[in-house]
Amino acid sequence: MRALHIFIAIVISIIITSSIIWVAPNTRAADEPNVFLNTSEIAAIKAQVQAGNQPWKSGFDRLKKDADDALNNGPYSVTTNGGPNGGHNYRTEQPYCGWKRVDGKDPDCRDGKINPQADRQDYQYAIDVSAKVRDLGLAYALTDDERYAERAAYLIRVWAIDSNTRMEPRYTDGQSNIELSITMPGLFYGADLISTSSSWSDGEQQAFEQWVRDFMSSARSWTGSNNFEWWRLVTISAGGAFLDDAEILNYAFDRYEKVLPEHIGEDGQMIKELGRTKSLMYSLYSLNAMTQIAEIARHNGRNLYDYTSDGNSLKQALDFHSPYAIDQSSWGRQQIAPIEEKDVAHYEMAYSYFGDQAYLATIEEWGRPLYERRTMGLVSLTHAAQGGGIVINPPTDPDPTPEPDPSPEPTPEPDPTVFGLIDLAGITDGELVDRQLYIEAIVNGDNVDRVEFELLGPDGYVYTNTESSAPYALIGDDGETLFALNNLDLADGKYTLKAIAYDGEGNTSERMESFIILSEGIQRTYLPMVAQ
Repeated sequence: MRALHIFIAIVISIIITSSIIWVAPNTRAADEPNVFLNTSEIAAIKAQVQAGNQPWKSGFDRLKKDADDALNNGPYSVTTNGGPNGGHNYRTEQPYCGWKRVDGKDPDCRDGKINPQADRQDYQYAIDVSAKVRDLGLAYALTDDERYAERAAYLIRVWAIDSNTRMEPRYTDGQSNIELSITMPGLFYGADLISTSSSWSDGEQQAFEQWVRDFMSSARSWTGSNNFEWWRLVTISAGGAFLDDAEILNYAFDRYEKVLPEHIGEDGQMIKELGRTKSLMYSLYSLNAMTQIAEIARHNGRNLYDYTSDGNSLKQALDFHSPYAIDQSSWGRQQIAPIEEKDVAHYEMAYSYFGDQAYLATIEEWGRPLYERRTMGLVSLTHAAQGGGIVINPPTDPDPTPEPDPSPEPTPEPDPTVFGLIDLAGITDGELVDRQLYIEAIVNGDNVDRVEFELLGPDGYVYTNTESSAPYALIGDDGETLFALNNLDLADGKYTLKAIAYDGEGNTSERMESFIILSEGIQRTYLPMVAQ
């Protein structure tokens, strides 16, 4: 499945005095890493570090410090925080919710604003174990120092294998869907890098493989309507690569191709993120995930970097956002906080593949070594490329993947000056959503006056709400909240949602969608119908 590339000694000797652009993936042995790096790429990075070349040397120095710190941190376990199933189930509170309302009613949610009182311990532990195992795995791969592999193995053992401390390998609610999807891939990445270590036994490898396989089943039991979906696919791609499971990988890559045109507008905008209070950040957040999926695919015989559907592509979206990654003040939509280095680090991978000077300008604006906080860590160490070096073209599929069925048509990105209600985010036509249901009207144009919602259900159920500022949420409080539907209070049956947006000149734009709620014990399933 993977293209064969012989990494000969003469190439390594030339690399020491020049810069790498690309190293194509190997056909790997069963124990060879291949999530984000393979053995040839690791050898090339070692050569750059030994030669003192930048940004590899500065990136390695920082990695070494982080890995040395990780030798004395942890372990991490969800069981220390209590919760369901003897504490083995992952559990956190929603970061944007729980704020006390001045009117004394139920606590509210505020999109983009972190509540410092929310219980986030399991999430913080997931962040920590992912980052530490990744850094330790990279340090082991680049130094062959068994201390790093031994500590990484211990952290994995406590988090996922030991029956007294392990996390059950499944998602538990809507909040876990995103939090575990942006953390567990780093755990898989690090585990992949220590697979040949004497500190990691065959039995532990088999036990962790089963844990990952069970987690993959849970990841395939739900879908997302915005950035959640891209990060879900990062998780499935990374897990499939760790397991070397072609069926899991193909599921993720096929799904990437299917949903891409639903998320990218005709100019490259990430249309599912435009209604957020941090719309630029969340757009880059989605692009980060898409780029990571493409990078995993590159290592596993699939070219998603160049995949195009009806003119929509990853590069189109990267091109659109790179000027705003340099000058965020030019972004014309709501962004209540500045973007950060972690939001643009994926341009290091994009530049390595495409060689686009606009991407290099983005990298230079932020400065190397760039650090991707959620999954990959020091991408300027692991994935940097500069001009003037050896160019080894990335592999392409022997048989190009056919274009998907053009029906349904992707949602076009409207002219930003034209008023219109372009989407009801949270309802994905024809997909099952096994989580709390958030519904938000995405309205285009600068002169929005209000959005009126009417939700009709079985037995005469009626819910109405009016929002006069973004986010225009079905369950909200005039733009300040973003609640989920209380699924325990809703009866089974078909629900029809009608939303009407009004601008300041009396113009209207409406959208109507339907979905079905079915009881399954204490779980609830939402089955969206075709939008009208």
